[in-house]
Amino acid sequence: MPSLTFRNLPASKKHAFTQMAFEEFAQKEYHEASISNIVRNLDIAKGSVYQYFSNKFDLFSYLTLQAHEKLIAIQQFVDARDHNDLGSWFIERNMALVKFTKEFSNEFELLCRVNNSRNIQFLELKNQLRSNELNMIESKVTTLIGDQTKVSDLSFVIWSVMHSYLENGSYKKESNDSIIQNITNLSQTMFNNNSNLNA
Repeated sequence: MPSLTFRNLPASKKHAFTQMAFEEFAQKEYHEASISNIVRNLDIAKGSVYQYFSNKFDLFSYLTLQAHEKLIAIQQFVDARDHNDLGSWFIERNMALVKFTKEFSNEFELLCRVNNSRNIQFLELKNQLRSNELNMIESKVTTLIGDQTKVSDLSFVIWSVMHSYLENGSYKKESNDSIIQNITNLSQTMFNNNSNLNA
């Protein structure tokens, strides 16, 4: 995690460093990403990075958690709103997530790298991200369906479908209207034939 030296940097320097680091790790596999590239682009000494973070993985973990905090904030905003059923919530949440992928593309790519990685080094980080998201989904699903025995399994299905849709990237070439229609169709497929799932 970041040192006091990093936390005390002026906001502009901290932002520039973080954005350059996000770009490096988002565009390359972990083993290909380089601290040297980050410092070269920022024109700072390589040694200064090790005053901020203990090693490359420490920096990577910090960036991943920062990206996830942005994602969680968007999810919390949607989940706090009133929804009549799973379908309307699912559509709104997915549209918010699509917006996140466009506005924070490097952060999204980094999260995808962690979620899709088979690197044992990332396992704890990966499980932490998944657990946080599943807990949020379960909490919302609990308020929207009457049958509490289905919450855990249904939440995992919803989480999986959301991630699959986002990570295949097909929506990137679609118009907003087309994206909304596709997500609506997905919602209807998942929920409309299961009226017992709606409270």
